[in-house]
Amino acid sequence: MFGDPATPLLKSYAGDPTIIHAFVAPGSEQMHSFTVGGLSFSLDPLIPYSDSLETRGVGPWEMLTAKIIGGAGGRMQEPGDYFYGDLRRVFTKAGMWGLQRVFPRPSVCPAPAGQLRCLPTRPDPPVIGTATPGPAGGARTATITWSPPLSNGSSPITSYRVSALMMDTDGVTPIAPPITVEVGAAARSKVFSLSANTYRFEVVAVNALGGSPPSERSNLVTPQ
Repeated sequence: MFGDPATPLLKSYAGDPTIIHAFVAPGSEQMHSFTVGGLSFSLDPLIPYSDSLETRGVGPWEMLTAKIIGGAGGRMQEPGDYFYGDLRRVFTKAGMWGLQRVFPRPSVCPAPAGQLRCLPTRPDPPVIGTATPGPAGGARTATITWSPPLSNGSSPITSYRVSALMMDTDGVTPIAPPITVEVGAAARSKVFSLSANTYRFEVVAVNALGGSPPSERSNLVTPQ
């Protein structure tokens, strides 16, 4: 109805890494209450697992660095328009606010002409396949297969980390450190030599930005 505000319109795809800097200029005597549309950011982004906030006061000569948890769109990475600015209403009315416009992530990257440039991110998890025991009569082995992730995060997959998890009798709880090997980007299966027990497998895709979340765990298998 009213169009976009005159202040900078921040544009991103859902999940894009997002850092916003806010500062109060010298000479001001006022405190300001900065928020990013209810999205959470770390109290100190350089301290792992530090407390998170949705609003923080910023005074004269102070600067705030808000690294949005989950990236653009927050933890749920939801597209939409998000308010950013001062929650002290006299300053909101004076124009100290703007919008961050979060678009749905394109299905392919690089994005089509005219759209935002895709920022590289970590890949999606690989799609786990079926775990099968090796042939009877030889060394105890099991094989796991997988398919590439739906998105490589706009950066080529460089390798996969494949882990064998020894399971308890409930078939759910790991009872030993995982046995992890790294294989090339073209690999789609891995054979493990394992002791007599039951195992599940999971796979992580790796690109230049790091590793994906683990895939779903495979079916339960007993090497033979």
